[in-house]
Amino acid sequence: MKPTRLLALVAGRIAGFLSRKLGRGGGTTLPGLVAQRIDPALVSAICAHLARGTLLITGTNGKTTTARMLAQVLRQAGWQPIHNRAGANLVEGIATALLYASDPGGRPAGDSGLFEVDEAHLPRAVHLCQPRLVLLHNLFRDQLDRYGEVDYVAGRWGEALHTLPAATTVALNADDPAVADLGRGLSAQVLYYGIDVPTLGGSAPDHTADARYCRRCGTPYTYAPAYYGHIGRYRCPSCGHARPEPHVRLTSLDLEEVRGARGHLVTPVGERDISLPLPGLYNAYNALAAIAATLALGLDLDQTLVTLGTFHAAFGRLERVQAEGKEIFIALIKN
Repeated sequence: MKPTRLLALVAGRIAGFLSRKLGRGGGTTLPGLVAQRIDPALVSAICAHLARGTLLITGTNGKTTTARMLAQVLRQAGWQPIHNRAGANLVEGIATALLYASDPGGRPAGDSGLFEVDEAHLPRAVHLCQPRLVLLHNLFRDQLDRYGEVDYVAGRWGEALHTLPAATTVALNADDPAVADLGRGLSAQVLYYGIDVPTLGGSAPDHTADARYCRRCGTPYTYAPAYYGHIGRYRCPSCGHARPEPHVRLTSLDLEEVRGARGHLVTPVGERDISLPLPGLYNAYNALAAIAATLALGLDLDQTLVTLGTFHAAFGRLERVQAEGKEIFIALIKN
C-alpha cells in the first residue's frame, strides 16, 4: 500500500477523534476531508475492493429513509454494506464512512457501499465510486443558494449518468419528469419505478411543482393525475412526450392515516400485496424506490417485502416515542 494512503487513513481517524473530543462535531465529515487532502484516490481505491459494488442514492427528498430501507434489506439478505448512516452525504462523508470501515491497509470490512449523496455531489461520487447502481428519487427546488435551478442540477446528473457503462443500473422515478428524462440515451441499464393510481391526487400540479414544462418542446404538461408537486402521470399535449411506463409500480395504494399504507405491487418478477409500516405518499415512494433497487440487485422480492414490513423510521422522520404512558409522533417538516 502507498505510504500516503496509510497516512490518510490514520490522519482521518485522528481528525475524527479530535473533532468529537473537542466538541466541534460528530466526526462524520472532517475525517474524510482530511484523508482526501492527503490521498485524493482514497475513495476510488477502497470502493474498488468492494466485492458487491457501490450503490448511490440521491434526490431532494427521501434519500435518508430510502437508504435505510435498502440497508436493512441488504443486511437481511446477508450483505455487509458500508453505509453513511449518520446522513453525512457529501463526498467527504462517504470517505469518512469508508475509512472507518477499513483496516490500516485500506481493505474494507464490508462487501458493498451504500451511500446517500447530496444532489450537487452526485457527479463526483459517480466518478470516484464507479457505482453498480444509481437511484435518482426526485428533484425539487430545495437550496437554490447552493445549487441553482432544477434544470441545472438535472443537467449535471445527466452528464454523470452518461459516463456509466452497460454493467451499471440506473433506477429512475418515472413520475418525476426531470428525473425520468435522464434515462434517454444511456449505456447503463434503466429501471423505472412509479405509481399508477388514477384516483390518487389531483388534476393539476400544485404550487410546489418545479418541472411543469415538457422536456422536449416546452409545452406545459397535463396530468392524470398529479400526486404532489410535479410528481404524477404527465403527458405533453403538443409533442406527445409522456411518462415512461414503470417496470416496478404500485397499482393501488391505501394510505392509512398516520399508521401506514397498503397497496398492490407489480414487478417484472410478479405481483404482490404489500403492507408498509410508514404512513404517507412520500414513504410509499421511498419503499417503491427501495424495492426497485433490490430487484435491480437480484434480491428476492418476498424477502424484501418481509423486511420492509418491519422497518422503523429514522430519527425525527415519522418516529414514535413512548413517554409517560403517551405516544409521541415526531414528523420532519421542511421546505
